[in-house]
Amino acid sequence: MLWAGSPDGDPGLSDAIAAEVSRLEDAPEVEVLVGSWDVEGGRLLDAVAVMDRLRSPGGCAWVAAQDHASLAPFVMEEAHEVTEALEAVIVDPDDVRLRADLTDELGDLLFQVLFHARVAADHVGAPFTVDDVAAALVDKLVRRNPHVFADAQAETLAEIEAQWQAIKLQEKAARVDRD
Repeated sequence: MLWAGSPDGDPGLSDAIAAEVSRLEDAPEVEVLVGSWDVEGGRLLDAVAVMDRLRSPGGCAWVAAQDHASLAPFVMEEAHEVTEALEAVIVDPDDVRLRADLTDELGDLLFQVLFHARVAADHVGAPFTVDDVAAALVDKLVRRNPHVFADAQAETLAEIEAQWQAIKLQEKAARVDRD
């Protein structure tokens, strides 16, 4: 038997199930699965859906008219705005207004990533999607952190950084060999 409970473990549900099951002569195995509608990262799917709606027929004509070239300046602009917001938060990490500004600027930078991925998905010659971008990121993070995801050893910050840089150099050499 499987029951889905709330993020707090739903103690009322657990108690009720335990009371009912304990009355049975041959009690089934019961597992209470803790769940939530608000899965961490779930709003990223909402952002992808909004980008798709903006870019689709009936969406925003300005968004639909953009390509990589027209969007390129915005990536740098948004990256600079994120940097400025970060610098402010570093000075005063407890200022709620500054943290809200950083959240907003990070959202603008994320929008650029989603926008370019959607433009690429629409490209006939060599398309890729936001899922391809996310998959490439996951692969890279796993590959460059073998001390976490494999059996490599790196305990100090210096060892971790050296390992990261060595792997990055290997990746660059492999790209050159492919070309």
